[in-house]
Amino acid sequence: MRFIVGEGSSNGCNLGRARDLARGSRRRCRPLTRRIPLPPSAHFVDGSTMKIVPMHLRSLAASGVVSLGLSLMTALPAGAQDRFGAAVALTDDGDVAVLKPGKAVGPAVTTIFRLGDGGTWSSAAALPKLDGGYPGEALTESLVTGGPLLLFGSGDPDGTEAGHLYQREGDRWTASARVPLDPTTFEISSGLPDSGLDMATLMSLMGPPARTLALSPDGSRLAVAGGALPRGTIHVLRRDSGAWTLESAVSVPDGATALGTALAIGEDRLVAGTPAQGPGGAVHFFTRDDTGWSAAGTFEADSSQVDYPLGTAVALSSSGGAFASAPGGGRVLRFPNEADGPWAPAGEVVAPADLDAA
Repeated sequence: MRFIVGEGSSNGCNLGRARDLARGSRRRCRPLTRRIPLPPSAHFVDGSTMKIVPMHLRSLAASGVVSLGLSLMTALPAGAQDRFGAAVALTDDGDVAVLKPGKAVGPAVTTIFRLGDGGTWSSAAALPKLDGGYPGEALTESLVTGGPLLLFGSGDPDGTEAGHLYQREGDRWTASARVPLDPTTFEISSGLPDSGLDMATLMSLMGPPARTLALSPDGSRLAVAGGALPRGTIHVLRRDSGAWTLESAVSVPDGATALGTALAIGEDRLVAGTPAQGPGGAVHFFTRDDTGWSAAGTFEADSSQVDYPLGTAVALSSSGGAFASAPGGGRVLRFPNEADGPWAPAGEVVAPADLDAA
């Protein structure tokens, strides 16, 4: 049987050593040698050897991760930790974009696949995160397209960015910009702060705050929630001549506790799904007129749908109507375009009784 030998020590000393590492110094802890048996298929975080991380991760043992002091080992293949395929999007030119948000093996990247003349899909480009930010940044699991644009979620620990933007020019995808949550206050960070990394920042680098993104079909507008934005807030950004401006900040009514799970935006419609709101989830609708964006209505599922959270995914049709899924109940609600009245379901798309025959 294979095994590893690691150094363990008291919890307090490990945390102190992690803080010292963040400041560039070292602390000595009294080692306790331990042997841990490994299954034949075990892999390490970096694909070959144990990876030293500046924090104590013993609490992750229940999730299949084993920690000894500052050493981290997982029985999962290293590539699986990167979650290749965490998000997939189809571009208007027929390319398929696949997100790999992690960086255990190679950089965090979005890969573009293109269909060749022989009917075979092959990799056409690798789009990494753009320059700037903290070293060691990964990505968040959001990937959207609109018109010639492709945007994938930033992993900055401060949560001030929406994502990394690329634009298609002919057959090539070119880097455009790191898109902020709020262009009026944003400054791109580069490198470590003068004070070094504190524990909160280190933990945010490993698990950055999630962002939910939605681009309009023509790429002129972006809706974003999460990151450093207050809970319940959506920013709508407008792109004009390549520059992004904050067009509006909207929010859901009181009681929406999990805004940002799903977003969809068009030229003058915005839909937000909040499956954790109320007894069975909710969908919020916003419209735009000459005065800006405003709330148009909310539909909240009743207590009979408590096991089928509405708003897990949302979409807008070209006619302005909306769709919202309740996957536990095997149905999708259809909402017509009701600009002058309350939004209410007008029908359902229900899963066929025999999916194999569908």
